[in-house]
Amino acid sequence: MHNIINFNFIFHFLFIIYLIIIIFSTEIQTFPYLIIPIIFIAILSFFLRKENLKSTKDAQTILSNIPIICVIKDKNGNLIKLNKKFNPQYIKNYFTKYSTIINKEDNELKLNKRTIIADRKIEFVENENYWYRIMKIPILDKAGNVDKIVVFCRNIENEMQENEKRNTYIAGIIHDLKNPIIAQSRILETIVRKDIASHNIQEQDMHTQMLCSSRNVLEMIVSISNTFKYDEGKIHYNFEKCNLIDIVKESCKELTHLTKNENELVFKINSKAKIVKADKMHLRRVISNLVSNAINYRKEHTRVIVEVKSDNENILFSVTNQGYHIKPEIQKDLFKKYVSKTTKFNSISTGLGLYIAKKIINAHHGNMSINSTKEGINTFGFSIPKASRFVANENPSQNEENINKSICF
Repeated sequence: MHNIINFNFIFHFLFIIYLIIIIFSTEIQTFPYLIIPIIFIAILSFFLRKENLKSTKDAQTILSNIPIICVIKDKNGNLIKLNKKFNPQYIKNYFTKYSTIINKEDNELKLNKRTIIADRKIEFVENENYWYRIMKIPILDKAGNVDKIVVFCRNIENEMQENEKRNTYIAGIIHDLKNPIIAQSRILETIVRKDIASHNIQEQDMHTQMLCSSRNVLEMIVSISNTFKYDEGKIHYNFEKCNLIDIVKESCKELTHLTKNENELVFKINSKAKIVKADKMHLRRVISNLVSNAINYRKEHTRVIVEVKSDNENILFSVTNQGYHIKPEIQKDLFKKYVSKTTKFNSISTGLGLYIAKKIINAHHGNMSINSTKEGINTFGFSIPKASRFVANENPSQNEENINKSICF
């Protein structure tokens, strides 16, 4: 099809050259030489139109018969095209019950111009509920604005049932591991206090080391447990206007024990804008994770730089240290589950810190970033919208009946 269109363009260009030659030629009778290419162009246009109609018909056939629900809407949310798999008559109170959610998500998509993917439950007339994975894709016009929205919905009921069985099994294992570790830690705390009272330095050191190991194991178990909560959408976000710079300073103050002196942590505030709409607790967790990583994985006697800056739409946080070069093939996997680079530093990690951080920043409609130079200057950070640019969905993880269990086309 593209080849035909290109040929059409070339032919019209040559035809214009042909006209110029005829007009400026005094020896050629213009009319006979002009009528022939005009007739030829008319014939060519007929076949091109026929080819366009055929392509449109082919696209409609594909749309109607793909084995998943497909909906095309205009930028105002009006339905333009539905395929055979979608029949709103079978969906209970669809357009009235979910109109608020639909509008919020469409507004977010038009603002951010990014694909939205979510797993939600559709309620049918027969009082049956099925899980669907919904993908909303923006179609942009020539000016770069959202002109249409294409929605694909795939039934994932069987996948969700299998995931629920797996998560229930793992949650049971985590629970069985956590309780004895907590009991062990409490016993070791008691023993260490007795060692301190008896001034038994040798046993105190040994028992303190055992207590630290026990707490590290407990921390890893809690991280794994929290990961399942984030994956299942059971984390509640309380979005409110807050000062990002204050959150950064508070988080860093809690980590000063990881440094030998305060001069090792340097602040650079290059942003007049500081108000974001965020969940303070979860955002503090992300900042603490990034800053503690930068402190722990730097070279000795080097500083960590914490920076806050802004652009027209977002506020950007970053933390930079001097460590070891992280290769590009490793960088692209660092935000995945159970991926860690800590083997180089002889330490133990679940590889979940950055994964959870990315989950939290995504919930704030932001992006995580990483940059590493060959000299080992590593920068981790994130950007989130300013409060004025933030378009919040309903909390993505309020409870079992949250937005992730609602249909939203």
